[in-house]
Amino acid sequence: MKKSYFILISALILVLMNQNFLYSENSDWARLSLDKEARSIIIESELKCVLEVKQGGKKVFSQCVTKITDEVFLTNNVKKGEFRVSLYPVSYKKGDHFGLQGTGLGEFLDPQGITTDITGKIIVVDSGNDRIQVLNSSLESLFEFGGFNWQEEDTSFNYISNSSQGSFNVPIDVATTIKDIFVTDRENNRIKKFDLSGNFLLSFGGQGKNMGQVSYPMGIASDLMGNIYVADSRNDRVQKFDINGNFILEVGGFGYAQGRMNSPTDIIVDSDEKIHVLDSGNHRIQIFDKFGHFKEEFPLEKKGRFNSIALIFDEILILSNTKKGVIYFYSKKGEILDSIGDLEYPTGVTADRDGVIYVVESGSSSIRIIKNSSKQSDWIMEL
Repeated sequence: MKKSYFILISALILVLMNQNFLYSENSDWARLSLDKEARSIIIESELKCVLEVKQGGKKVFSQCVTKITDEVFLTNNVKKGEFRVSLYPVSYKKGDHFGLQGTGLGEFLDPQGITTDITGKIIVVDSGNDRIQVLNSSLESLFEFGGFNWQEEDTSFNYISNSSQGSFNVPIDVATTIKDIFVTDRENNRIKKFDLSGNFLLSFGGQGKNMGQVSYPMGIASDLMGNIYVADSRNDRVQKFDINGNFILEVGGFGYAQGRMNSPTDIIVDSDEKIHVLDSGNHRIQIFDKFGHFKEEFPLEKKGRFNSIALIFDEILILSNTKKGVIYFYSKKGEILDSIGDLEYPTGVTADRDGVIYVVESGSSSIRIIKNSSKQSDWIMEL
C-alpha cells in the first residue's frame, strides 16, 4: 500500500509540473526524471540520498538530496552526451563488531583512529598498545607495526627526522596516500610516515608553537594531491604539510569567531579540496577553501564530545559523539540526515569506497561495521 501510494503521488507530481521529460525510470526506492531543456533531474525518493553524475568514468557532479521530491540542476561540468546517474541511499544499520581487549594480533586496547587504504585494507590505531594494526576487508589482522618509545629529539622549526624510530607514545589517528601511511604520535608531538607495508620513513613536527611544530596532534587527513592536514589541538589550529613533512599552510588560531578554533580534534578534505574542521571546543564544523580562507560553518549539539569526522560519497559527513555513543550523518549544509546510537565510546570513524562504515568503539576495544540497508540505484541518461 505504501509503495503504491508513493508511485501514485510521484506520477501526479510529474503531471502537475507539466515538463517535457526526456527520461523517466523507477528503482526499488526512487524515481528519476531528466528534463533536458532545464538541465535538471527530478527525484522522488523514499530515502535521503546522494546523487552522483559520472561522465567518461569520472565524477563530474554530486549533491545531497534530503527532500522526498527535489529538483537538482546540473552544473556546466555535465556536458552534452551520455552520462551515468547513481543514487546512494542514507539508510544505515548497525552490524557486527570485531575484536577483543588484549595485546595479540586482532586484539585492541583503547583503539582510537581508523582509515582505509587504496587496496581496501583497514588500518587501526591501537593506541593503548602503541601500535598500528592492518586488517583485510574481512577484519582479519594481517600485520602490525610500531611499539612504545618516548622520544626526545630536536624540536626546531619544521624539524624532520629520518631516524629509525618508527615507534609511538599514544598514537591517535591515521591517514593514507597512494603510497604512504601517516600517524599522529600525540605524546611525542610528531607525525610519523610509513610505507604501506609499515616500514618507517620519516618523522616531522616536534613540540612547539612555531609553524611546522605541533602540540598534542589529534586528527589527520590527506587530500588527492598527497598533502597532509593535522589537527594541532593545543595550538588551536590545523596545519598543512607536503608529503615529505614540509610546512605549507596554517589555518585557525585560538578564538571563537569564524575562522578561529578551540581544540580542533579532526579534519577531512573533500574532492574539491575544501577543508572540514571538527572544531570541538566551539561545538561546530568549519569549512575552509584550499588556501585556508573561511567559507562557512554549522553548529553541533553541545552535549557529549565530538571526536572524529569522516566523509562518504564525498557529500555526507559522519561525526562520532564519543560520550553519547552516537554517530551522526550530516549534509555539508549542516542538516542531520540520520544517526546510530548504542555504541560503546566511538572514538574513530571511516568509510571505504563502497560506503561501508567502520567505527572504532574504544569502550569495547572493537571495530563495528555499519552497512547500508538499501542498494544504490543507477541510470544511464543523455543530454
